[in-house]
Amino acid sequence: KTCRAAFTAQNMLVRVAANDVNATVNVFLRVNGVNSALTVSIPTLATGFFEDTTNLVSVAAGDEYGYFVDHAGAGTISFTIIGMGEGPTDVLVDLPQGKLNVLLRM
Repeated sequence: KTCRAAFTAQNMLVRVAANDVNATVNVFLRVNGVNSALTVSIPTLATGFFEDTTNLVSVAAGDEYGYFVDHAGAGTISFTIIGMGEGPTDVLVDLPQGKLNVLLRM
């Protein structure tokens, strides 16, 4: 997604509905193709809400940004929310489809 106006990304939130991945899964905010400090780690087999309430990332107008899921295991994880606050208004950005299934293979 191309950023139309500069903002500060914060409070990244992930909701995992199902998870049988046999390793930690990390979800990053990527800016211009590079993983940023805004990241959420999901423990092995864990479900529920996970968030990064510590890190802030500046996104400039014209930057390309999105999410990247990284893993070192096998299995499937299902997300119903991957979003972040766009400070200072803290608007949550949901997945367009409402659900994302990711198949992870070694």
